[in-house]
Amino acid sequence: AKVLADHVKETEAVLIAAKALATHVAKTEAVDAVASALATHVKETEAVHTAAKALADHAEQTQAFDTVAESLAEHARETEALRTTAKALADHAKQMDAAGSVAKALARH
Repeated sequence: AKVLADHVKETEAVLIAAKALATHVAKTEAVDAVASALATHVKETEAVHTAAKALADHAEQTQAFDTVAESLAEHARETEALRTTAKALADHAKQMDAAGSVAKALARH
């Protein structure tokens, strides 16, 4: 009976140890799951930061393109104004030549 009682006590001790080990394994698995979730979150956060940086760079480039486009439009307006002035000067020169021809004809007359 004593041997059986000792065996029962030893078995209970082994069962307590086994339960403690099972609890430790479960907690370790939970910690691993949390660590894995955290690692995934860090990767996703880095991806979001990378995307945000790319969007910021794109916005800067778009602003630069808008500035260039506005400069080109201003250049086109200035060029058109110069063409108009050049045409007016050419027309004026033709009128002056015609007036000079008339003046010469009058002087000969």
